[in-house]
This record gives sequence, C-alpha cells and structure tokens, in this order.
Amino acid sequence: MAKFLEDCQVLWAPSSHICDLPLSRRAVLALQIDGYKTVQDLLDETEAWLLRTPGLGRRGLNEVKACLTKKDHLDPGPNKVMRDLSLEVQRLQVELAKLVAERDSLRWVVERLTQVDAEASDGQNASARAAGRPIKGSE
Repeated sequence: MAKFLEDCQVLWAPSSHICDLPLSRRAVLALQIDGYKTVQDLLDETEAWLLRTPGLGRRGLNEVKACLTKKDHLDPGPNKVMRDLSLEVQRLQVELAKLVAERDSLRWVVERLTQVDAEASDGQNASARAAGRPIKGSE
C-alpha cells in the first residue's frame, strides 16, 4: 500500500513539528494524541491508517493533505505563534526564578552582614565600658 502523499510534493520539511503546521486545533490535537509529532511521522503512514486516527476523519485528513501540498499554506499559522509564545513564557519564568533566588541570597547576605556589624559594635562598646572609655555614639 502506498505511503501517505507518496506521489505529491510535500512543501514542509520532514522534521517540521505538527504544531507548526497551519492546521485546525482539532486536527493537531487528534494527531498529537495518536502519537504523531513531525511531518515525517505522517509521511511514514498510509492514508488508510491515518483515517483510523480518532477525531481526525476524512475532513481532517483532507485538511492535512492540503496543508502539506499547497503553497498558499506556507504561513506558519497561529499554532506556531502560540508555541513560540509559550516557549518564551517558559524561558522568562526560569529567568525570573533565578533572579528571585539571587535576590533572596543577597538579602540573606545583607542581613548577615548587618548582624555581624551589630555584634562587632556591641563588642567594642562592651570593651570600652570595661576599660572606662567613652562609648562611640553616646558622646
């Protein structure tokens, strides 16, 4: 049996992710749930096998065919934009977590230095009292 779109010129790279294709959300989800990740995964199957994908059906399969073979479908579409935005949000969340951790670390250092400075001042004041000298700051 012939592979899916074996006799057609496919305009997308085989390594392209399905979510990058300008397909309806329903078609993308149906394919992803069934384990398809790239265009090559689709090309390795037969049309009959792809029709067995739950939630895809003939209409969804025709949409996939049209997307992969027509030049007017070269627009990356909303799925790619959403995926890019999602990746950017994840990157920013990681960066924010690092900055928060760094801030907390610096806050701890400042608190510790304040304690050490206070302890040093208390120690100098105690030794000044014992020696009968005037205490700094109380003159």
